[in-house]
Amino acid sequence: MDQSTFYGLTGIPLTPQQQAIFGSIAQMAGEQLSEALGWPLNPQDWDNQYTELGKLPEPESWDFDWDWDIDLDNLDPPDEVVGQLRQYRWDEDDRYLSIDPAVKINAVKLAWNNVTVLTLNPQHYRFQWVNGPQGYGKYIEKRPWTLLTKWLLFLWAPMPELMFGMEHQFVQLVVDADWGFANGLPIMLQRAWAEQIAYELDLKRDIKSETMLGHSYSKDARVAPVVKYASTLQKYAGPNSTAIKPGYLA
Repeated sequence: MDQSTFYGLTGIPLTPQQQAIFGSIAQMAGEQLSEALGWPLNPQDWDNQYTELGKLPEPESWDFDWDWDIDLDNLDPPDEVVGQLRQYRWDEDDRYLSIDPAVKINAVKLAWNNVTVLTLNPQHYRFQWVNGPQGYGKYIEKRPWTLLTKWLLFLWAPMPELMFGMEHQFVQLVVDADWGFANGLPIMLQRAWAEQIAYELDLKRDIKSETMLGHSYSKDARVAPVVKYASTLQKYAGPNSTAIKPGYLA
């Protein structure tokens, strides 16, 4: 966020001293909000969060040793990344898969140790859009009958543990998507970011009383915007967000 945008959102003029440190404060405030949300305010701040070493070949060509390691020399080449790759917890029993805000889903995969075990057919899931002007979605819905994906994994499991479900929880969801919002960062998140910057710039935010011109003044301590905007942050938070509770990052 630049100083012009900050002023437009808050109407707060900056002193020369505040202008000098604005860049570092804006970055820190952005990182605080990103931690609470579980994703970067600017999607380009993250590179791919998953590196695909390759994909499991057809079952008849599998070759695994007895310590159950995948033969990395016998993998199909990885797919070309269309957007950016991010990974999430996978639970076969979840019909709605929670992801970060995105505008387009390019591929949905299940992976184990950076190897793609299964790429879901686009006909087996659909992207759930959120009503409103922001243009984004946060969930991928598996069609009911695709809950049988578990049995596909068991059938094509690369190791005995997976076949019997003992290691099934270690499979991760990997999503190739265009992340963010169709119309830019929602105004309420911009506002929260701007107010967090103002909060960090206010060196007197924790002073509850002071004397000026012979008069004493009392005031309540300021509430950190990451707490003030908790409901907004929860609305847009991804599955890897931190817990938002009173006092968090205050």
